Amino acid sequence: MNAESLEKLIDEKINSLQSFIIKTMHTTILGEFKKTIETMSTEFTQATDFLAAELKDVLIKLKTATKTIENLKNENSVLSIKVADLTNRVASVEQHARECNVEIDCVPENRNENIVEVVKKIAHTVSYDLANDDIRSCFRISKMNKQSDRPRSIIAKLPSSRCRDELLAAVKVFNKSAPHSDKLSTSHLGIQGDKRFIFVSEHLSPVNKSLHAATRRIVKERGLKHCWVRNGQILARKTDFSPIIIIKNLEMLNNL
Repeated sequence: MNAESLEKLIDEKINSLQSFIIKTMHTTILGEFKKTIETMSTEFTQATDFLAAELKDVLIKLKTATKTIENLKNENSVLSIKVADLTNRVASVEQHARECNVEIDCVPENRNENIVEVVKKIAHTVSYDLANDDIRSCFRISKMNKQSDRPRSIIAKLPSSRCRDELLAAVKVFNKSAPHSDKLSTSHLGIQGDKRFIFVSEHLSPVNKSLHAATRRIVKERGLKHCWVRNGQILARKTDFSPIIIIKNLEMLNNL
């Protein structure tokens, strides 16, 4: 064998060895790659299965929670209606208990005062015949606003709502017929000091009193024509000719 043949043989062996090594490496790498892919695929499948199960559980819980919330909303709506109804009934009962009462505001307080005589003097001033027996009870009530410097209001309980209305009508006629400076005031009662106007009105429950105050404020702000009280109801009128509106709650003020 000459040198050339030997060199050729060596080259063939080297090439054969290279091919074997490359093939072996390719097979090994491909096998490892496939094994890795299979492992990753298995792990990914397990992960997605777990997430799918978790998602299903979350969706079930969400559906249950949504149904519970909807039921609670319905129950809350029913309870709100019942509470509103009970509130209206209580307010109606409270107002009914005051149907024979008049409330007298801005009469100065005196330690030795006789408020029954104060009520009788007011009735006498406006030419309304009111006997001692007609005043079933008479007292001052606590202030709603403790910071106010106004004197406590006087409440007089009369025999009937008709008697109440007659006294209120007499006060209204007196004030309308008198000059502004001579409307019903402390001077008519012989009370010393600065003259203060005296106001006589229906005795409203706390709820209606707040509603009346809010209505008067809205009427003034929006330039409406009238706001008054009759038989414990707050009434309003946009103009002299528009329909009378019975204000039953604060929400109704938005439509004035």
